[in-house]
Amino acid sequence: MQIGALYGWAATLVNDDSAEQLQHLTASLPATFGLVYTLALAFAYLPTTIIMKRRVMSVARLTADVETATQRETWLSDQGLLFSFSSGMGQLLAVLGPALVGGPVTSLVASLMGAGA
Repeated sequence: MQIGALYGWAATLVNDDSAEQLQHLTASLPATFGLVYTLALAFAYLPTTIIMKRRVMSVARLTADVETATQRETWLSDQGLLFSFSSGMGQLLAVLGPALVGGPVTSLVASLMGAGA
């Protein structure tokens, strides 16, 4: 939202034809920046998550008292190292946050405030 406000003020200084085009451009900037920052977070977070998950699984396999897959899951859960979709929702929302705020959330707030999207 800040990016749209930062560049949106210039539309008041130009004629009506150019102002509309400039408003469309500034309306798309938050979504663009949100997508770029989401991709940056994803490229930083996802590979490290995959590497850590593989390392945790290898440690679980090497543990002497873990022989079956069920025992491995129990051991991982006891150690607080069990990866599941529900436990990763917070991280997923954090990675997707810039794209959500830059796109749909900004449009929703703008429409609720009567500024249009």
